[in-house]
Amino acid sequence: MIIVLDKTISDTEYISVTMEFKSLGNQLPYFSIITQDGCDHDAIREHFPELAKYIKWHLVSSKEPMHYIANSMYWLKEDNMDNFKSTALIGCLPNDTTITEFIQMDKSVWYPNLIENLLWKRLPYLMELFHRDMRELFGDDYETKST
Repeated sequence: MIIVLDKTISDTEYISVTMEFKSLGNQLPYFSIITQDGCDHDAIREHFPELAKYIKWHLVSSKEPMHYIANSMYWLKEDNMDNFKSTALIGCLPNDTTITEFIQMDKSVWYPNLIENLLWKRLPYLMELFHRDMRELFGDDYETKST
């Protein structure tokens, strides 16, 4: 399923946003939101603010965000909190402040296994929000219409 929105910015500029719930090869269907210039999410936020809430779901499959645990834990171990929060979709759920406070503690206090368990526990709630937003965007039968 594909939605394309175009907007003229000036006499010489335009922006085109493509939103898809698609599957390539044997992959699970996943959501993509891009511009004609690629993954320019800042431009989407600027010119289509009504679509900003969907950007966080870019590359989330019908099962989970792409490499959800592995990439989240990688960024945590690299001490890159911005990438950790983005990959783990921190901020989407009300209790995410607990995780944020927890990871800001001295590393000698927390254990990676504990954070990994927290990520697994929050996954069903994240996916519930993801599917709600996909139904809002594409309709109730969006998964059966993936391209």
